[in-house]
Amino acid sequence: MMEHNQFIVALSIFISYIYSCVALDFASRSKEKQECRKKWKINAALTMAIGLLSFQFISIVAFEQSMQRAGYIFPMLMLSILLVTACSYVAFTFFASSLSSPIYLLLAACFITISNLAIHSMDMSIFSPNPIRHHPIDFFASIIIGFFFLWVALKQQSLNRERSIAKLGTNGLFFTIGIVCMHYVGEISLSIDEM
Repeated sequence: MMEHNQFIVALSIFISYIYSCVALDFASRSKEKQECRKKWKINAALTMAIGLLSFQFISIVAFEQSMQRAGYIFPMLMLSILLVTACSYVAFTFFASSLSSPIYLLLAACFITISNLAIHSMDMSIFSPNPIRHHPIDFFASIIIGFFFLWVALKQQSLNRERSIAKLGTNGLFFTIGIVCMHYVGEISLSIDEM
């Protein structure tokens, strides 16, 4: 069982909440003005990538167990940033088009889920030289719970016609719960083989 520094876990959740609110706000702005859509989607995707990487890094630092290899490999970091940015851009493109079809919100939540899983897998492979296994039930539970809360956040944000800090804060909270559940419930399913 992995143990965490609780202060750093709280910091990672706070970071997740901040970037969730900012990314949702930028994504919502991409639905408003036709001429600025691409700029807002790019801003939302970059915010998501930087925020998710920050969250992931801080949550890995929260481990109290010693990792034999601690440090980012630059090419892997760049690949992570590109992957998360691309998945987030596609997700926010679907989100901006969600008025034409409700299925687009499901696709948006799928792409954000994929980006979260990808960054988690890449980071764990960097930080642990030993093979990593997941308990399937806990792993899939983390994905389903996370996906559900991400979908709820995107659905509620898409219904938000007028911008409201209270609505954005609530939707950011749902988004954060989705990201945090995928990460920390996913970690419960982890077992690292000792070599």
